[in-house]
Amino acid sequence: MLYYEQHIEQTLKLLAPEIKSSKKQSMVRKNQYHINLKDYLIAILGVDLTAVEGLDEIGLLTILAVTGPDMSKWPTAGHFTSWLNLSPVLK
Repeated sequence: MLYYEQHIEQTLKLLAPEIKSSKKQSMVRKNQYHINLKDYLIAILGVDLTAVEGLDEIGLLTILAVTGPDMSKWPTAGHFTSWLNLSPVLK
């Protein structure tokens, strides 16, 4: 495991201390983490957002790093989508 992955895992343990660290069982490809991020993300966010098409573990980790675990800032999915600049501009 690389140094930066250890640092990320230590930070995730602060947000979800009940998760035991585990390595991925399958072969790790280039640009993937060796730790099982999915378990941490489910514990922190309360739902498996990797089931949403287009969202992967690394993308969700990035969103979590920017927004934090509190999603109450956005009352609806539309508000969050707009904040991400993913909604179309209607004229």
